[in-house]
Amino acid sequence: MTGSSHQIDHLTSHDVAAYVRSSGWKHIGNYGQEASAFEKNEHQLLIPLATDFADYGRRMAEVVSSLAKFEARSLDAVLRDLAYASADVFRIRLQNPLFEGGEVTLDQGILLFDNAQKLVHAAARSAINPKAYHLARAGTQAEDFLKRVKLGQTEIGSYILTIVFPITPDLLDDQDEEASLPFERKVTRGIVSGLNSLETALRSQVAKPSLEPFLKLVKKGVSANLCEAISNIGEKTEGTMIDTQLTWARNRRAPEMNTKARFQAGDFSYLRSAAENLKEQAWDEELVVTGPVTRIESDAALFGGDVFVNALIGESVRRVKLNLDQDQYQQANQAHLAGQAIEVRGKIEKQGRYLTMVSPAEFSVFEIKEEDQ
Repeated sequence: MTGSSHQIDHLTSHDVAAYVRSSGWKHIGNYGQEASAFEKNEHQLLIPLATDFADYGRRMAEVVSSLAKFEARSLDAVLRDLAYASADVFRIRLQNPLFEGGEVTLDQGILLFDNAQKLVHAAARSAINPKAYHLARAGTQAEDFLKRVKLGQTEIGSYILTIVFPITPDLLDDQDEEASLPFERKVTRGIVSGLNSLETALRSQVAKPSLEPFLKLVKKGVSANLCEAISNIGEKTEGTMIDTQLTWARNRRAPEMNTKARFQAGDFSYLRSAAENLKEQAWDEELVVTGPVTRIESDAALFGGDVFVNALIGESVRRVKLNLDQDQYQQANQAHLAGQAIEVRGKIEKQGRYLTMVSPAEFSVFEIKEEDQ
């Protein structure tokens, strides 16, 4: 167990206790501040509590070894589950003969990581407000959430990407579960619901290809963004199958949901088509467009004119055309000269080569931060 000693030293008594409780072990008492005792099928475990004790690592190693023997599993498998006891863990597995060695090409890896982030982002935004297409810029809650999500170690088994969502423990067992649910769990529950719903919608296409099943499942987490993320991953390498699975944290009650989904090679073109069609449902909503001014043009500046802005729409930067009044146009011109950005609210329409904002309002100018450049 020498190679795992560092991981063992970082196990906490809270995580180990959450794991054994969820596995059916019963707490039978404490030995002062030093250890907590659990029992199952006449077997006992003593979980060390004081990390500053010199033999903490050795005693925790004994717990891991006892659990591995009791569960008839490898030490590494048990240690991995203990390390993630306070996290929901989402795994994306790429199945393809090319990946059997546990390796992917660099461009495939970059694409996988990028679209895994988009998948999680889509689920976070659907957890806040389910929509057919998340067109507007994400709010603070979704952006802050993404900063707390972690990447775990990749795993062998074709190629497996691991995404870790730290989950706060449930201290009030009798409290209304929905009211006390942390946002992270709402997102992971939405990932499971959205992917299961996508799989259901895809199977319905065999009888009759239709957008309707996808639209009906928007409230369950289906969105154009989610469809696009999965299709982007699957279409890169011919013959790839995607398996997903979520393992619930042990420190909260696990939802009763199917946590697995599978997407086969023939599914990705349908997902691409569903994404494009779901996007068309979103153009009626009012958006806040933010970005640098790239071009201005006017036949008579005294009466205003057209301004072009590069703004994030959905998952990509698009050029948006704004028709501004005299005052707004002059401010936009100054922003263009000063290298500043503008922000404006309105409805977006597709008109020719550009996206055009109709009746822009709430116009403002601001400095571009270095990280946005």
